[in-house]
Formats: sequence, structure tokens, C-alpha cells
Amino acid sequence: MATSSEERLTILRLLQEGKITSQEASRLLEALDASAAPPAPPAAPKKAHWLHIRVTEMTSGRVRVNVTLPAAMVRAGLKLGSRFSSDLEGLDPAMLSEFLAQGEAGMLVDVVDEAGGEHVEVFLD
Repeated sequence: MATSSEERLTILRLLQEGKITSQEASRLLEALDASAAPPAPPAAPKKAHWLHIRVTEMTSGRVRVNVTLPAAMVRAGLKLGSRFSSDLEGLDPAMLSEFLAQGEAGMLVDVVDEAGGEHVEVFLD
């Protein structure tokens, strides 16, 4: 296979000999440049924008709570709330805030309360 430099010289030689027009040479050189360009890097993972809180009754499967909040609003609420209460009943606001700031979709809490018969899910989407 010819190198890019050799291919360019071949195109220019064909132009000089009158075998191709200047427009054809230009189009061929552009196509050569496009094929030599490195592939585009893969797109960054999409950031999660919503925090979902879902509580489901285990016996009936009925969803009792289904709340969707903007992740940015939750982060702002955590900052504001941490000023008034240092301990939010075992919740580490710094950890939750860091999880939200990363913006990776995924499950934060997935707990089954056998005594209460509830399934609690908190996740980013």
C-alpha cells in the first residue's frame, strides 16, 4: 500500500500530465486527508441529570413513592441542608454530593425492608 506522501505525488503527477483536472485533484487530495485523519475519540459518558427515589410494597408490587428530582437541585439542597444539620440521620451529605457531582448513572441505594415490606431504590439516571 502506498504511503500518503506517495499517493499525493501520484495525484499531482496525474494533474501535471493532464490526466485529471484541478478540481478532481483537489477532491482526491481532500479525500486523502480525510482518510488519514485520526478517528474521533469516543463520546464521554452522558451525565446523569435526575435522581429517582422509588419505594415499592413487596406484597402487592404497588409503587408507594416515585419521586424524580433534578440532580443539580439535590446538590444545592445538600449544600444548604448541611449548614443546618451536621448529621442527616446517618446520611453522609459529602458522599451523596460527590456521587451526584460525578454524574454517573447508577444505583445509590437498593434496600429491602423485610419488616416493613418495602423495597427502596435511589438511583441516578
